[in-house]
Amino acid sequence: MKQWPLWTGYLVIAGIIALVAFNAGKTAQLNAKATVVMALQKAKSDMEYQNTIQKVNANRAKLARLDDYEAKVISLTSAITQKSQESRALNEKISDERRQLASLTQRIMIAAAAPIVIPAGHHPVGTYVRPGRFSMTGSSNFVVYGADDTLKVNTILGDGGVDSYVCDLEEGDTIQTGSRTMLVPLAN
Repeated sequence: MKQWPLWTGYLVIAGIIALVAFNAGKTAQLNAKATVVMALQKAKSDMEYQNTIQKVNANRAKLARLDDYEAKVISLTSAITQKSQESRALNEKISDERRQLASLTQRIMIAAAAPIVIPAGHHPVGTYVRPGRFSMTGSSNFVVYGADDTLKVNTILGDGGVDSYVCDLEEGDTIQTGSRTMLVPLAN
């Protein structure tokens, strides 16, 4: 067996120490790099987390506005339904009122066309008799004075006179008759 000088042993030991130190330095570098990478990854994760939190908060705010809109839609839908029901009720009332008006109009037309019988006496036109064109029949003197007290008509109806007389009566005229007289409305 060959013997090696002592210095070679020291040299081998120094090489081993250098290798260990070199590897320790490399390990420290790797550990430092790993720490930096981990710190960067953590910072990135933290930023992503903060962005996610902001998005979640923004979405919550949007959701709250949507809830408000939904509540408003429900309220407006209810109001529309109520107004629709009120409208239907008013339309029904209008229809009833129109039917009643048509009935009254018909009755007025029938009444307007119906003969009017006035007793003997003085009768202002517009109070007891409506203005219009009439055919008069009866059996007495028939006199009409205008609003300014001028004589408009002076005739004898029936026995000793005419069977009927047609004249226009105006608001403010006064009819004077000696007996019962029938006035039949005529179309103008």
